[in-house]
Amino acid sequence: MNSLEFDPNLLLAVVHRDTPFRQLQDAVEILRQAMVESEGQLQALVHRHFGRFVVCKDTVQSMLSSHSSSSSSCNRTRCSSS
Repeated sequence: MNSLEFDPNLLLAVVHRDTPFRQLQDAVEILRQAMVESEGQLQALVHRHFGRFVVCKDTVQSMLSSHSSSSSSCNRTRCSSS
């Protein structure tokens, strides 16, 4: 369903052509509730582990910075990976 070619109208016309409208409405509401619940769980997870996220982000940035500077240094001295 993440495809750019996905056509919701075609899905409804082909797969759900005999599905009653009320059933489709109920399904939309169930999906909405599931998304709200998932979003809440994700927010709680981030809140609970925020310190770890920050440390990981800082570590990744430090590693990228270190790699970038060593790569630049290597390019200036024309080193090769042999």
